[in-house]
Amino acid sequence: MWERVSVVLKEHRRRIAGMALVVFVLVVALDLSHTVPRETRLAFDLGPDHDAVRSVELAYTHGDESVELARHRYPSGAPSRVTDTLDLVPGRYEVRMDLSYDDGHVLVHEGQFEAPSEGVIVVQWAD
Repeated sequence: MWERVSVVLKEHRRRIAGMALVVFVLVVALDLSHTVPRETRLAFDLGPDHDAVRSVELAYTHGDESVELARHRYPSGAPSRVTDTLDLVPGRYEVRMDLSYDDGHVLVHEGQFEAPSEGVIVVQWAD
């Protein structure tokens, strides 16, 4: 029996080596796919008083690591929905949004989202 196995392996060693290489490359590619950043589109609803918002600051974190900081200024009032696009590796992210109003007060919202996702993620606030 072992002679037969040995003969088959010798006859097909190139084919077996090629298949082993393909399987190895697929396993490595699958493992790396979890670390490749992907485009993630986000949307933030500012609420009914959005026209009084003069600036929006978005701070993104992944665990304890700061990922991105974005500032948007709106001298004549913000739109009802602010959008942002980031390249993120898969995982759970936290976002903090500071809204600065025309009268000087600042409102802070915090939320979470999972990346990547199909379409636009509308972040829901925890507060």
